[in-house]
Amino acid sequence: MNGLLGFTDLFFAIVPVFLLMSSGGLARALKWINDAGEQALLKLVVNLLYPAFIFSAVANNESLRMKGLIISAVLTGFLFVMIGYALCYFAAPLFGMKENAERRTFSFTGGIYNYGYFAIPVCTPLFGLETVGVLLVISVGVELAMWSFGILIVSGEFNRRSLKRMITPPLVAILIAIPVNLLGVTEIIPGFVESTLDLLGRSAIPIGLIMIGATMWQLMTKEPLFTRPSIALGACLMRLGVLPLVLITAYAFIPSPLPLREAALVHAAMPCGVLPVVLTRVYGGRTNIALRTVVSTCLVSLITIPLWIKFGISWYGW
Repeated sequence: MNGLLGFTDLFFAIVPVFLLMSSGGLARALKWINDAGEQALLKLVVNLLYPAFIFSAVANNESLRMKGLIISAVLTGFLFVMIGYALCYFAAPLFGMKENAERRTFSFTGGIYNYGYFAIPVCTPLFGLETVGVLLVISVGVELAMWSFGILIVSGEFNRRSLKRMITPPLVAILIAIPVNLLGVTEIIPGFVESTLDLLGRSAIPIGLIMIGATMWQLMTKEPLFTRPSIALGACLMRLGVLPLVLITAYAFIPSPLPLREAALVHAAMPCGVLPVVLTRVYGGRTNIALRTVVSTCLVSLITIPLWIKFGISWYGW
């Protein structure tokens, strides 16, 4: 990685992410995407396109064959989210969220970052597809933390239904792709199958970002965003300030392979994820807290993502 890469280069590397999201919001506002279309496209992305992308990025990834890398990657995602939960929960009263339900919602939404549709298009041009594969394995740890302790935090209860929700097509794709990679059997996969998966996977991120934009627009029309600004301030300080510093500092001192450091740096710079807003509604959290947390960090991250990546590159000496 070129350590001389400047803020402007990094800024314009992530601008397409926000433009795609904005196009999704515009399409939703103009009613080119309706409720039924949004649900159908989201199912298409989650159940077909994203798993195809994951398999293509992981199944023939030499970086993931490094000794202990897979376990380290999963632990990185899991522990980073767990630390985020704890810090956001205890920080919530500083930003006016003193009720337990508000603190739990802030903890859940602040602790989960956008580990997929934001992170992948940022990581790909900067570090390449092999690092993207490592990034996807880190996401397994994030998923485990979200569907176990995350649901417990936001709902106050944990049951068998939460465990069942962990078994998603993207997770299944990773669980298949990792042994295929480690066993080195990709050569037995017919070329036309690989080509098909590659074509499907290439469309996953653009369509996924468009749908995130559409979903955020729809949510923003249902809740006032500009009351209680302390929530947005707290979310930005924690998710885009304190938590990136924690992970970047940890990897400055923990010996680890370069692809894992690169992927961890991208994860650290991400804003809050969008899915926790939906899960907050499903599991009885405070949607108004979740929405303010997610929208504010997504908007501000246009500036903070390149700043953190530039900082990490400089500190690590790449």
